[in-house]
Amino acid sequence: QIVFGVGGVADIRYDLLHALARAICDDRVSAEEAVTKGVLPVVAQALAHELRGGDETMSLTYVTLCNSIFATSEKVVPFLAESGVITVLVCCINDVLSSATKDPGRGRTSAIAVACLAHLSNYASAVDVLVRSSAVETFSRILQQAPAETSPSHHQSLAHEPSHGWPSVSYMQALAALCKIVGRCAYMGGMGLCHGAGGACEAGAAEDYNTLAEDTVFYVRGDKSTTHFDQSAMRGLILDRRSLVWMLSYLRASLEDKPYPPRSNIYGRPWKVSLSLACIAMGSAANRRVLHDIGVWPQLFRAVIAKVADAGGLVIADAAEEDMTRAHAILAMRKLLRSEEDVRMSIYSLGLPEARAAVQVLAQEAARDGLGAEERAVRAAAAEVLLIWGLGWDVERLLWLAVLKPSAARRVQECAQGWAGE
Repeated sequence: QIVFGVGGVADIRYDLLHALARAICDDRVSAEEAVTKGVLPVVAQALAHELRGGDETMSLTYVTLCNSIFATSEKVVPFLAESGVITVLVCCINDVLSSATKDPGRGRTSAIAVACLAHLSNYASAVDVLVRSSAVETFSRILQQAPAETSPSHHQSLAHEPSHGWPSVSYMQALAALCKIVGRCAYMGGMGLCHGAGGACEAGAAEDYNTLAEDTVFYVRGDKSTTHFDQSAMRGLILDRRSLVWMLSYLRASLEDKPYPPRSNIYGRPWKVSLSLACIAMGSAANRRVLHDIGVWPQLFRAVIAKVADAGGLVIADAAEEDMTRAHAILAMRKLLRSEEDVRMSIYSLGLPEARAAVQVLAQEAARDGLGAEERAVRAAAAEVLLIWGLGWDVERLLWLAVLKPSAARRVQECAQGWAGE
């Protein structure tokens, strides 16, 4: 009655929604309880009503409430399809993109709607509902607001931002979300294990995107980006160099607790950006070549060793986020090592100061015991990264120490310390 009431209740409705948003913000239990109590269908219906010509302030408030919920817990995903809220958010964004006259109020609502969908892209269980709701095509339309990169510099790195200027906030949110959805869907074959810098790679080395049909690769190229996403046919994801530099700059800024784009109010979380990079690396060999070239490894090393309120300026909110950041950074490292070329390009970074500390963390993760399924995947990825780089160990012996016999953590740690000393 408050949501759809008439006459004299607008202020009550506004205050109630703000109170609910404040109660949910950064509180997983409250967010999950609100969803189980049925808040999403009510918000979807009310938001659709306001978007048809209602109060723009109320539209913004409904979308802000969704943003608070989606940012907090993956347990909202089973309620998304039935509520219809994703379809309403996608329509809100598309209406603004199609509008000839840009309404500042509607633009703010659309920007937060993009953030809502970007939050959901962090959850693997939300990929299908986002794809069915045409969220990928909407993200692509946002990317198409930027002109295509005309003459990328092959010497571009984090030290030299692109000459095209900074990306918009919506561009970065759409880019990160699209990469997580499409990168997860891209078919890349088995995760082959490369044995050392000069060894053979069992799978993944033969990627050749020149032999694939255009409609099986999703391209991110500004206004020349792919417009339609067919999940069943997708085989790869290729980003322009500019977007890859921006994404790596986003990770660096998140590790330093700085906004990105600069002078915005967007503070990325390292675990989310590391997840985007992992999905980008899964997308294609072309992405990995550029990431190696522009300096991805120092940033991933920093993410692996980042601690809560680190004195060096690396700001992680709490122990849980520290674990998530480390896990996603390790998975990104593993995804980057798919071929002999990947291994050769990564070896040059092992002499960096950050690499020594990162290798010790990898050894600790590879030797952990008593883990669930997700932790075991991280443990296997850490062990495989160490195996791929060789680091002076016999392959079968390290597999036994790090994977099959996790109780041998002390021996693995001694090996890592010995390599760091050398």
